[in-house]
Amino acid sequence: MLKDFSPNFNAQNNRSRNLYWLIKSRLDGHYSVLYTGDKGRAAHELILELRDYKKFGITAEDVAKRLMDYGFHAPTMSWPVPGTMMIEPTESESKETLDEFIMVMKKIVKEAKNNPDLLLRAPHSTIVKRLDEARAARNPILSYKDYLKSTLN
Repeated sequence: MLKDFSPNFNAQNNRSRNLYWLIKSRLDGHYSVLYTGDKGRAAHELILELRDYKKFGITAEDVAKRLMDYGFHAPTMSWPVPGTMMIEPTESESKETLDEFIMVMKKIVKEAKNNPDLLLRAPHSTIVKRLDEARAARNPILSYKDYLKSTLN
């Protein structure tokens, strides 16, 4: 991914172009974007509105967990606005990676509408499936030794 770097590379401009490209030309119409300027551009991150998908029973957490099935790390969720997802492509992300991410986000919209169970049960491709997050916060298992103890009880 570093092949695009050159002595004249301006990381901040590339990041802004990546975000503008994500918002206007590819995700517009699939996700609402909060906090854009007069020209519809975001600063250094974009905040996707996911509360619209509650009508399908889907939350931001469901979308984030489904992203893991497609090989993407879950982005920042519900900050600074509950029910949203903050996307921050790094300066070094390639067009191919952005294309794949956009394709996956569009696919997730279709899944939410046509087969919400895919999202509600995600992730499907990880060793550890959906956790009971409240239980995990109260009783964290932070090492393999702790895991072995928890399975003996």
